[in-house]
Amino acid sequence: MDGQVSALLSETPPLEPQPTPSPLPEPTPSPIPQVLEKYAALAAENPDAIGWLKIEGTAIDNVVMHTPDEPDKYLHIDFYGNYSNRGTLYLDEACDIWESDNLIIYGHHMQSSAMFGDLDYFASQAYWENHKFIQFDTVYEERTYEVVAAFYARVLYQNEEGFRYYRFIDAEDESAFNEYVDFIAENQCYDTGVGIEYGDRLLTLSTCAYHVENGRFAVVARLVTDEDDPPPRTPRMRRPQAVPAALLPLRTALPPWPPRLARNRPARTLPSPHRRYTAGRASLRI
Repeated sequence: MDGQVSALLSETPPLEPQPTPSPLPEPTPSPIPQVLEKYAALAAENPDAIGWLKIEGTAIDNVVMHTPDEPDKYLHIDFYGNYSNRGTLYLDEACDIWESDNLIIYGHHMQSSAMFGDLDYFASQAYWENHKFIQFDTVYEERTYEVVAAFYARVLYQNEEGFRYYRFIDAEDESAFNEYVDFIAENQCYDTGVGIEYGDRLLTLSTCAYHVENGRFAVVARLVTDEDDPPPRTPRMRRPQAVPAALLPLRTALPPWPPRLARNRPARTLPSPHRRYTAGRASLRI
C-alpha cells in the first residue's frame, strides 16, 4: 500500500507557482476646481456662495447660495447668516452646477426690487427685447444664458396632476426633457423665437406671483456655448477683491415685510412645497 501511494505521488506533476496578483491602481482623485480670482473673496467669506447672478439693466445683481444638505437655508437668511425678510438668492438643493440639465434659482419678489423683485418685468415682450441675456457665473467659471421664455405658473397640490417645473432638474431622457419644452410652449407669455433641444443646459429663475394662490413666475434661459457667439460681458462685481458692495447694505436693519405680501409670508421653518405638505396645502416656497 505504501508503495502504491509513493508511486502515485511520484507521478503527480509539481504545482506551477501562481503569479502574484498586481495591486489595483489607486483611483485618480477628481481634480478640485479652481475658484476664479474675482470670486475668491466671496467664497472665502461664505463657502455657501456658489455663484453670481446678473441681468444687465436690472436690479438683479447678487450672490447665489447653495446648500445641498440644508434645503431653503437662505429663504430668510442673508449672506452673512442674519435673519432677513428678503433672504438671499439660492440654487435648488438638488442641483449640480456641473451635471444638472436645469439649474433653478429662487428669490423673493420684493417691492423694493431687491432679489427677484424685477423678474416679473419679463412678462412684457418689450422688456425682454432689452434684456435677452443673463450672466450666471459659478465661482469656478463664467457662464452666459440666453432667455428662452417667461411664464406664470403655480405650485400644485400634493395629489394634483400636472407638470411641476420646480421639480425639473435632471431629465431622465429626451421625452422627459420635452415635457418641460411643451410646458414652456403652453404657458409662455410670448414667443421669443429662441428654441431649446435635448442636451441644452438650462437656467430657471423662479419667484412668487400673485395672479393665483401659490402663484409663481419664472424665466427660463439656455446656456450659450462658444459656437453661439455670446454677447460681450459686463463687469459683475463692484469690488472684485472684496465682499461685493451689493451685499454691504444687508448688514443694516431691514424694512418690515411689505403689507401686500404679509398674507403670503412663509414661516421661517416651512419646507419646500415639493418636499412636504401641511394641512393638505403645499407649503410656500419663494
